[in-house]
Amino acid sequence: MKNALVRAAIAACAVALLAAGCGGGGSGDEADGKDDKGATTTSAGSAEGTQPAEGTDGTEVEALDGETIVDESFDDDENGWIYDSGLPGRSVEVSLEEGALAFSGGIEGQVNSWPHAFDQDAADLADQRVSATLAVTKGGTIGVICRLAPEGAAPEQYTFNVSSAGTYDITKFDADEIDPITLASDPPELKEQLDDGVDPGDVDIEPAFEFDQDDMHDVVGQCVDGDDGVELTMWVDDEQVLTATDDDDPIESGLAGVTVDASLIATGGEFEEYDAMADDFEMVVADGSGSSSGADPQAEPQDEPSGQSDASIVVGDEIATATLEAQAIGFPSEGAGETWYYNPDGLSLGLDEPGFTAPVAGEVEVPEEGVAVAVDVRGTGLMTSIEDYWGVSCNVSSEDGSFYAFLGSGSDVDGEYEVLIVKYLDGEFELLAEDTVESTTNQLRIGGGCVTDDDGAMHLEMSVGDERVLEHIDEDPLPAGAAGLYFESSEGGSSGEFSSFLVTEASLG
Repeated sequence: MKNALVRAAIAACAVALLAAGCGGGGSGDEADGKDDKGATTTSAGSAEGTQPAEGTDGTEVEALDGETIVDESFDDDENGWIYDSGLPGRSVEVSLEEGALAFSGGIEGQVNSWPHAFDQDAADLADQRVSATLAVTKGGTIGVICRLAPEGAAPEQYTFNVSSAGTYDITKFDADEIDPITLASDPPELKEQLDDGVDPGDVDIEPAFEFDQDDMHDVVGQCVDGDDGVELTMWVDDEQVLTATDDDDPIESGLAGVTVDASLIATGGEFEEYDAMADDFEMVVADGSGSSSGADPQAEPQDEPSGQSDASIVVGDEIATATLEAQAIGFPSEGAGETWYYNPDGLSLGLDEPGFTAPVAGEVEVPEEGVAVAVDVRGTGLMTSIEDYWGVSCNVSSEDGSFYAFLGSGSDVDGEYEVLIVKYLDGEFELLAEDTVESTTNQLRIGGGCVTDDDGAMHLEMSVGDERVLEHIDEDPLPAGAAGLYFESSEGGSSGEFSSFLVTEASLG
């Protein structure tokens, strides 16, 4: 049990990505090259008129024949694709438009979307074939996912990607690795150069296909357990293009979905905005896998456990945004017993003595019906410290100082950090929700949403990077109030750095 003030207050009943990755995952455009991690290649065919891709010798892999548990035309969202809170912090907006899953405004950082109605079945879904019709504009990458773990800020997964650089790849996202691992690519020189540490903007290859952003591609990814590991196969437009076998701690099970990311190879190393779309999505699993609950795969999602919401927070118009390298939107210049200074990277906020501080953006007027708040946080010691908390606050009262806070903290375990939603009222902290998620970085974005429903209950959601990580419904809600930051140190003498603060209207959807 940690001894920081929040923990102590709760215990005594008395009393904050992933930075976006630099093109990682899409078309193997890692910021840094990685070794194979024991991945081996197997045989497969190649598209007519091209040289065989890495690990292919013309042998056809048999497509998995099983039970279709997701057959999605994106006419509605019964399966929960638009699952997340949409809290500020993601450059890509995910929506359903004209019978397709649309991704707009992408710049950098991987974004995943999957049918959250099946989250409870993820551990039972191993062998699977995933297919979709995909398109992307220049600067982007799009693919299908298999064996995605539907929890944590950086879910484990295999992706099968088509890049606007004219490349294909099979990539693994491993919870124990900072960078994604390219298991196979077409052209094979792409993987070789990335493994050698060549910067994506300096990659020199002949594309596997001629990219045209008006083209639609039928992409299929398959994950099947074999004698030597997980056998991965990719088809594009009815041609088998890549295979690989992951024999180094392979991912055992998970869900299917769609992934998008930037392609720095396509743009010569500079991020450019891109759009993407997916349609006709299908997930087929080996006979006998299916839904562990036996429910109709196209039925309405089941009610979530008490304390969680059956409606997600949807972000609307921007209220205020500011970088914090200089005093902005009403944040104070200093505080009693606190260390304040603005520098080119943002606001450095610390405490000389044990305690917490929750400064508000005093010039920002927030609506009573709901607000979403986000801030970028970084620091050399934050992610390793188990004594400090940092994040954002909402519904901060100018009368009694009450507020909700969405907090991150270090953990006793390397590569993990804690996330919490807390309520502060009458000098006491109440822990509303908590979890432990994976992290391999000391730079991240924390977001929080506070929205009152028609019955007067407060819906609270927390995001880290692109992923919603916590939610709670408070039946005894705090009134509307200001939005701001939060920093806490149980021993004093520590600080965190805050930048890119954003406040947005929010509602339930």
